[in-house]
Amino acid sequence: MKKAIGIALALVVLAGTLGFAAACSGVDASSPSMADIQVDASYSGQEVKLVPGKELSVTLVANPSTGYSWELAGNSDESVEFVDTKHQPAQSGLIGAEGEDTWTFKALKKGESKIVLEYERPWEQGVEPLQIFELTIVVE
Repeated sequence: MKKAIGIALALVVLAGTLGFAAACSGVDASSPSMADIQVDASYSGQEVKLVPGKELSVTLVANPSTGYSWELAGNSDESVEFVDTKHQPAQSGLIGAEGEDTWTFKALKKGESKIVLEYERPWEQGVEPLQIFELTIVVE
């Protein structure tokens, strides 16, 4: 019985901690962000809100030395436009180490767009992507 109470208490504390962390993360799902937003792979499948004129940066692990690269596979609405992508090599300076790709999108007008990025070898046809990143951007 004491063990069950201890586990329940631990879950309550964990839920509270996660809720506090989400509130402090800078991405408020209940209201559009007045600031630019930066997200990573952990946001895949989620929704973020922006106001027109603000930018969203998506940073994902990438290793071009393997032949894989992130490709924009979908942007479902003209309320959001692709701006730029940049690769940052690994800080270690080691050849073949993974770095990061940062994709930037800009909110243009009210609407909802689902962006899809796929980590693939562009020349391989009929092969499933190694990873898929999806994010819904609501522009209010």
